[in-house]
Amino acid sequence: MFYQKTMKILIILICAGIFLLLPYFFLDLAMKTNSDKQAQLYYNAAKNIAIIPKTKAHACALLSDYYKNLNRNLNLAIKNCEISQKYSKNNMCLLFDLYTIKGDYNKALEALEKESASSFQIKAQIYFLKGDTKSAIDILNQKISKNPTSFDYAYRANMFDYLGNKEQSKEDYKTAYKIKNPNCPDNQIKQMQKNKNYIFDKLKEKRKLYGL
Repeated sequence: MFYQKTMKILIILICAGIFLLLPYFFLDLAMKTNSDKQAQLYYNAAKNIAIIPKTKAHACALLSDYYKNLNRNLNLAIKNCEISQKYSKNNMCLLFDLYTIKGDYNKALEALEKESASSFQIKAQIYFLKGDTKSAIDILNQKISKNPTSFDYAYRANMFDYLGNKEQSKEDYKTAYKIKNPNCPDNQIKQMQKNKNYIFDKLKEKRKLYGL
């Protein structure tokens, strides 16, 4: 009798373990397949089977990333990312990027506010894209007054150039070159300096990938 109960408990535990690991099995299949149709089926299977919140969030985030970068379906990328962030706030960076590409700047800002590691440059760019240039520059001014980087000066310089403030733009670009930052190489600053529409054109490049 004791042996039978023990075996039942053991079988239940094994089945539960298999069921909990099953989403990861499907995610692994999705990442290995070369078939677009199969990848979608595997990702969706992982999302639907997952019962642990973090696992479901992870599956939805990977599905969102798949639709963003491979399938190029912006609406499905946003939908799955929104589901993901209901279970985990770790995917807000992806969500505000998707909202920005779609042109829903208010939602992008809402998502950015929930991201603890939010970037001043990204927030400033969204305000700039919205047409609120004063807020965009004020945000960069605030960042520069505390902990300036070459990126901060380069983006502010580009914004000044767009607004026609050539002198201030020139000074900011000079400062951007002086600050050594491996994440903002000189060639990128040069690209920004040559094109006063740099921020808008970068967004256009992303939007073209989705036929927007």
